[in-house]
Amino acid sequence: GVNTWGSPVGENLGFAIASRHLQELFETAGEDYMPLASLPAVRDHKLPATPDGGRAEPSPPPPASLTVASEEGLSRALREIDRQAELNRLNEKIATLRKELAVIEVEGATLTAERGEIMSKGATAYARGSQIASRIAAARVRVAAIDGAVQNRELAIAGAPAFNDGESAPFTAAGIESLMQERLLIIALVNSLVREGQQIEALYAGFDLRARNLLSQLRYKERQRSILRAELRELLAEYEALAASAD
Repeated sequence: GVNTWGSPVGENLGFAIASRHLQELFETAGEDYMPLASLPAVRDHKLPATPDGGRAEPSPPPPASLTVASEEGLSRALREIDRQAELNRLNEKIATLRKELAVIEVEGATLTAERGEIMSKGATAYARGSQIASRIAAARVRVAAIDGAVQNRELAIAGAPAFNDGESAPFTAAGIESLMQERLLIIALVNSLVREGQQIEALYAGFDLRARNLLSQLRYKERQRSILRAELRELLAEYEALAASAD
């Protein structure tokens, strides 16, 4: 080929240094293929003449030690290239893991904050429900007392405590009527408190369920974080060992 001719002394012959040389070759080449027997005879490559008229001897091959050293240097360079490529790969993977860990940390903090807010709302709802339950219990006690007074229509013993705020009052017809009116108001209040209590109970159940779901998500994030941290430690150890293994 055009680019493969050479002399025994290492001087390149017929080397194409630009596309125009190949263009000239194509333009001057014939269109018919020549058999191998018709090709020109091999020319004798003469060595350059010496000052005394003789011919110089071909350059001796390089010493074996030099060849081995060159091969070792090439092998060392190739190993260094591979080492740097592996270091770059590990560095990119470490950076990716750190980004994933940062995302998980943010998500975990968000879930923790939301769960804290839900737990606070749940505690408020629970306290309100307990308050409602206490008021309902007290109202029912009062209704039971009124029912007992209405059933016993006989006059109370003079000086006996009445059912209304501890004041003493005889069980007259007007007194009984007043107690019945009070009973109706208490029953209406109890019904209202029961409905509110049911709403508070449903609200608390929703808060509790949400808090449990958030806790489950937090535990999953924690497992993910543990796995990524372990993988990151292994990669960092591998990176440090490889970085210290330079020739």
